[in-house]
This record gives sequence, structure tokens and C-alpha cells, in this order.
Amino acid sequence: MIKARGIRRTRALWPLMLITATASLAACAPYAAPGATPSPTASATPTRVATPDASPSVPPSGAPTPTSAPSPTDVPTPTVPPAEDPGSAEIAIITADVTDAGLEVTGIVVGQTDPSAVCVLTAASGSRTRTAEVTANPSGDNSYCPVLRIARSELAAGTWDLVLSYRSSAGVTGRSSSTAVEVQ
Repeated sequence: MIKARGIRRTRALWPLMLITATASLAACAPYAAPGATPSPTASATPTRVATPDASPSVPPSGAPTPTSAPSPTDVPTPTVPPAEDPGSAEIAIITADVTDAGLEVTGIVVGQTDPSAVCVLTAASGSRTRTAEVTANPSGDNSYCPVLRIARSELAAGTWDLVLSYRSSAGVTGRSSSTAVEVQ
């Protein structure tokens, strides 16, 4: 017998949880006009810098002038802003079913619509790891991970931990929380 442990109970709650999470995140996010980019800022934090030794100079009279020891000088050093982080994606497993044909998983990526992004399913049990990859389907403000399949012949009996990942061409990445399924 093949069954998914705990998946059917939570499947009905996912749409409600995703709507609540999306609304909560949208309320916290600052508004930025489309195409707007943040402007870099510089920090005027003083940094102690030692000046190099002065070389002896000869005044016109021919007598050398004494050199002084280097003295620290306060010089503001601008802080370079870090490279722009493409961000991370919120991703969740919607369904995870074990059938006679194998493991079938679907997911959602909230707020991402890159048409060339990919969804990757990683299933792990002990030292065994299996993966499946599919192109994400953007729709509205989200993307969906259509059915990712791992053949039944690739799955040994036992508990398999599933993680769904997302990777866009712009460098946005995300990982779902782990979901366990039981293969018998």
C-alpha cells in the first residue's frame, strides 16, 4: 500500500494559508514604482589611516630637515553598497502524492513570474537522493510548479523528505519547507 502521510489534511488549508501569507507580506512591503531602483548611499565613517614616511628633503640652504614619524589621519572611507541581491522566493508544496506510478508533487511560487525559471524537487531518504526538474508556469502574480514526477522504480520503501526549490534566470531562489511522505 502506498500513502502520503499528513498531506491530505493540509492540502485543503494551503490556499487559505497562501492568501493570508501573501496579504501579510504585501502589507509589510514598501511601495516602489515599477522600474525604480534603490539609490546607493555612502557612509562617512572615519577610518584611521597612517600616512607614509616622509622622505628627507633638502632646503635651499643645503641643510637637511628632520623627518617626522607618520601620524594617523582621519580620512572618511565611503562604504560601497553590496551588489544588488536578486532576492528570494516564497515557495510551497501544494500536493505530494505517492501513486503506483511514483511520486507526484506540485507547488506554488508566490510573487514570481519569470517564464524561464525552474522548479526542482529533491526527495531524500537516508543516503538516497532523487531529483526532478520542470519549468515553472507563471500565471498572474505567481508561478506554479506543474507536476514533478519521480518514477516508482526510483523509490525504495520508507520515509522520503521532499523539498521544492525555485531558481529564476535573474538569480531569485527559494526553498520550501520539508514535507515527509511514506512509500510502502
